[in-house]
Amino acid sequence: MNQIELCLADDSDFVHRLLVESDLYHNGSLAPKRAIEKTRSQVENGQVYLLKLDRQTLASFTLSDLPQFKSYVLKHFSPASKPCYLSRSVIRPDFIASSQDPLLGLQLFKSAQETAKKLGYDALRLEANPRLAGVIEILKALNMQQVYQCRLSDNSSRVYFERAFS
Repeated sequence: MNQIELCLADDSDFVHRLLVESDLYHNGSLAPKRAIEKTRSQVENGQVYLLKLDRQTLASFTLSDLPQFKSYVLKHFSPASKPCYLSRSVIRPDFIASSQDPLLGLQLFKSAQETAKKLGYDALRLEANPRLAGVIEILKALNMQQVYQCRLSDNSSRVYFERAFS
């Protein structure tokens, strides 16, 4: 069986399409509006990673020094000297729909943790949608600790997790 390969993204248009397709798959008409400029910047800065199998992209995630959520949430995290923020974690919708690999989500988050550690970060932090129960289960299985949950102005909820690296 072939191994899943982790690599840096180099095509911001492709990454952006993947994000939009994933948003529509999970949220339908309530999908957030994505800014292509932000995607371009993250790809150009080497923050977007792809999981590939046989040269075919299955998933992506973004690692950044800056949080992608509201600053008032930061007080709920444990102190860290060099935290990393995981965002825009997506699996290709057609891959989800075909249930080709139920462990891909686990591999995605595990790859993000391992990459953050290799890059010298001492903590990984993220925001998740609590409606995605499978994602929440994976995060807990990978020893991510829930630190906060809130309702946003659009009446949706978010849950925040972190994992300190020793």
